[in-house]
Amino acid sequence: MNKVLFSPIGTSDPIRDLHDGPMLHIVRHYRPQAVYLFLTTEMETVHDADDRYRQSIWHVDPECKIEIIRSGIREPHLFDRFVGVFTAYLEQVQQVWPDCEILLNVTSGTPQMILGLCLEAVLGKYPVQAVQVTSPAKAANIQNHPIVAVESLKELFAYNLDEETGTANRCIATDIAIMRKNNAKQQLLSLITNYEYRGAMAVMDQYGSLFPTEVNVLLNHAAKRANLDVKAAKQWADKYGGPVKLYPVQDPRAAKLTEFFMVMSIRQQQGEIADFMLKITPFLYELTYTWLQDGLNFPILQVIRIQDDHWILDEEKVKRYDFRLWEQLNTYYSGKFRSGSLSFANMLAILSCLASRQQRAGSATIVDNLPALLELREYEERVRNKTAHEITMVSEDMIHAAGVAIAKKTGRNRRHMSSSQLLKDLETVMRKLLGSRCAAYSFVYQDINRRIEELII
Repeated sequence: MNKVLFSPIGTSDPIRDLHDGPMLHIVRHYRPQAVYLFLTTEMETVHDADDRYRQSIWHVDPECKIEIIRSGIREPHLFDRFVGVFTAYLEQVQQVWPDCEILLNVTSGTPQMILGLCLEAVLGKYPVQAVQVTSPAKAANIQNHPIVAVESLKELFAYNLDEETGTANRCIATDIAIMRKNNAKQQLLSLITNYEYRGAMAVMDQYGSLFPTEVNVLLNHAAKRANLDVKAAKQWADKYGGPVKLYPVQDPRAAKLTEFFMVMSIRQQQGEIADFMLKITPFLYELTYTWLQDGLNFPILQVIRIQDDHWILDEEKVKRYDFRLWEQLNTYYSGKFRSGSLSFANMLAILSCLASRQQRAGSATIVDNLPALLELREYEERVRNKTAHEITMVSEDMIHAAGVAIAKKTGRNRRHMSSSQLLKDLETVMRKLLGSRCAAYSFVYQDINRRIEELII
């Protein structure tokens, strides 16, 4: 691959103590197509006096293209003078030479300049190769002096020991890839631990070539899936051939519920308590509907009508289907049972009426499971509904307070209630009501994260 050199210029360039300075030595041994020379104001003055930097390069390689960068920086000993500067120039180099490897001279210049370029090598957007050049004495150059006059430059070419055949190559290509990979790995681990998959994808955009393609497929799948983009998640899953079982739950309705529950779990673990609470109502609605229709074989479609795409629990249909149920519902609502949108609340009313008949279906007994649903309804009313209708911050303290109030009402010990405990209660109810249909359920995002960790470490 062709190469381009980006080099700060220091007092050891171009020749010092009868040997190449770092910039010239890199040119000699790597033969870049082009060299970008980064000059501070001090080095600009030297360049304007005798053009020594270009002349020395052309002495070694007459065909080399040279660009002079006049930075205007007067205080090269201050690190903040270089913040963003190298990034901007390297982006220009990349645009001009997109198919070339960029070499960075990390020996010339002040320590602050060298550190800035090393950071670009590790953290920068573009892949580069950092090159160090050891001194001929394998020690610091503090005892030797750089050449000053142009005539000594011409004279010293004749005595430059690096001009001789067979002299040692003092360039050391620093294995920046290891440092870049370690930096990227730490970023990825931090992001996926918090299920921030889109952020992890941004890291992969920069460092993706350092990791197996399986990582990219898993991150894209997880990002789409966590956003409930079912179609896109499936498309990425179709590209995956690794060991993670992405869809362990096969039953369609159970799969829909477990997908939504996993997103709720992510929100709770991210501390997005308000969003977590807002998702409780649609989750409990779907879960209760599924249990009524599939688990208890209650023909719910016979007691509803569809109006403007809304499902309405129809009083007359209930009366025709089961007059006794209609009477029970009327009693439950204190004589005010009327048609209305099918909801978690009125499905609980149906379940309460059925429980009074001691009906059983499979292994799920209504009277055994109804109390847990009724308690979750209490949390929905006390916390979730307040969140949906008021501008208020949902906190763990609010959930704890709801637990204390419910404990006083029900006699159950819920005085240490938290969002994590509420999530566990929701999972327990889901597993009991779905039974074998979700027996294979596992928190897939955790499996994905474990696999990514295996691949990047």
